[in-house]
Amino acid sequence: MLPDEITIVSPKKLKNAHINSHNDHRLFMSFVIASMMTEKSIVDGVESVDVSYPSFIQDMKKIGAKFSLS
Repeated sequence: MLPDEITIVSPKKLKNAHINSHNDHRLFMSFVIASMMTEKSIVDGVESVDVSYPSFIQDMKKIGAKFSLS
């Protein structure tokens, strides 16, 4: 492991949650990735990703993430 890396091992699923990203694109993307460890969670603020990573949702789908946008 390099000095700037982190290894994450999840022993169990996280609890489902409804998370408000406060329209912060960094929080939104982090919460979406963390939510992939739940059965079903809601993360508010999808429009915020346009600031830095407009293809975030499409790229996450390419690696197998399941989304329902509303």
